[in-house]
Amino acid sequence: MTSLTRRQLEDAFGEVPRPDGESLVVSPGDPEAREIVTSFAGRGWHEITTAELRTHAYALPLFTPAAFRYYLPAYLAGCVEARHDVGAALDGTIFNLTPPARRDGWEWDFFQARAEQFDDRQRAAIRSFLELVREYDRADWATAGREPPVDRAAPGLDFWV
Repeated sequence: MTSLTRRQLEDAFGEVPRPDGESLVVSPGDPEAREIVTSFAGRGWHEITTAELRTHAYALPLFTPAAFRYYLPAYLAGCVEARHDVGAALDGTIFNLTPPARRDGWEWDFFQARAEQFDDRQRAAIRSFLELVREYDRADWATAGREPPVDRAAPGLDFWV
């Protein structure tokens, strides 16, 4: 079975600089973005709790590329360690690691601005996360004697190779 530990995340993301409060979100005037700044500013990614991930399940696209890179390991760790407790944060994390179907236009540019900043170790951690998602989905469906209807990790895994 694939594994992804907090130690692996520390090794991969430990040197990523923490963005300041002014550089956390793309649209600082947005009310939801202000809540994110209030919750995340000045805090290390390892300090973010499962409850906060659940509350800010859809925060990843609101982060600047630098903040996305910095706080992504909080989401990866939370989704692995407490996947049944993070609520929609798991789906939001998978979505934000999945490239758009079309490789042009603003959605691609938005995705690419985030994806291109990850180094090989960070990309490997992302791949491990998506492989775990695949394994967890298969195990969950197997308890019902079925196969998952969709391999939701596949598009992301194809990209992060």
